[in-house]
Amino acid sequence: MSNKIRISAALALGLVSAAAAPASAATTPLYGPVQMIVLGYDNNVNNTYFAVADTTDVTGCAKDGAYTMALIPDTDRGKQMFSLVQAALLSGRSLHVELDPALGGPYCWAKRVYYSR
Repeated sequence: MSNKIRISAALALGLVSAAAAPASAATTPLYGPVQMIVLGYDNNVNNTYFAVADTTDVTGCAKDGAYTMALIPDTDRGKQMFSLVQAALLSGRSLHVELDPALGGPYCWAKRVYYSR
């Protein structure tokens, strides 16, 4: 692993929380180690998303296999959230994720991503 990645992961682990801007009344929490991060563009999902090892069925949120997909917004706040997700994947730490299924479509945006002790 390069020093740049180690430094990025260490900095991201030092962050406490990153929250996306859109908010609505109900959120659904997930918790677990990050199972996958998917970057790319296809006909179905045009945003970066990730999944944690929590098989909670979140009504209105699409799944990739057994795991609920959490889309990351393409914003500055989303980049901060992605750093936390990436650091969790590289370090093996579990991550708390709050999803907002009220934002429409079959996909849910990550509203809040954080670690706890």
